[in-house]
Amino acid sequence: MPRNGKARVDHAGLVRALRADPGKGPKEATVPMQPRAYQESESRKRRRHYRTSPPSRRSIKIYVGNDRTRSWKGFIEDVTSGGVRLSFPGGDHPQYALHETVYVQICSPYLERPLVVPSIVCYRYESTERATYGFEFKKRPADLIELPAPLKQVFNQRRDRRVQPAPEKPIHLIVSASAHERFETLAHDISTNGLSFVVAGDGGAFLVPGNSVDVELRLPDSREAFPVKAILCAREQVAGGVRVGASFQVGDSADLASFKNALAIYVRERRREIGRGHRPGAPA
Repeated sequence: MPRNGKARVDHAGLVRALRADPGKGPKEATVPMQPRAYQESESRKRRRHYRTSPPSRRSIKIYVGNDRTRSWKGFIEDVTSGGVRLSFPGGDHPQYALHETVYVQICSPYLERPLVVPSIVCYRYESTERATYGFEFKKRPADLIELPAPLKQVFNQRRDRRVQPAPEKPIHLIVSASAHERFETLAHDISTNGLSFVVAGDGGAFLVPGNSVDVELRLPDSREAFPVKAILCAREQVAGGVRVGASFQVGDSADLASFKNALAIYVRERRREIGRGHRPGAPA
């Protein structure tokens, strides 16, 4: 896919374009890809790279339906924090259209009650032996409830590897849940999609998974502070306080584009720095 956000037309479209205006060469015969379509394409690529092996059948079962009832039990092909792929062996299977909204029901002995997640059909394949569907969660399971530890390993897979800032070059944060709930802290780790931070003592009682917060983030050696919204994903009790995980809510504005670019550069350079430090014989 071209990096400039444009997609080339197919051969038939190119011929039509040249007939309409012979003066235009192949370089002009492009059509801009809609931002939403580009985001969905990029999202699908990320999911393919970060899907996990099916979990134990005893720890999790997944059903789908057009309402909140258990209509069909699916065989789990793979799963991520953003969706699941299920297959239905035999000729008797559900009939869903692409982009149709369905309900995915997650059942587990680790859950007090089944977790119902509205989802969108993003993949469909049918054969005489089985039907396979991909379902994209409208909300991640970790955004809906605080998942038990065994299920965190299944659904809290990160799209990008996080890096820990160098101790001598911390990332400063100002986290605000409201006008009266605001504090300063440091990032514990960070990626292009999210971060985590530690709140000392009981100071983070108001930070509840699923809630949105405002984060003002200042990268090392930068004079600019980036304001960004984030969704709280997880809480974990650690020594001296609570570690909170959050995922960024980023759009397509020019301001957020500069934030994403700066953060991607930082994560890439920090990973290289950590890699050099781990090499045998590398200078201290």
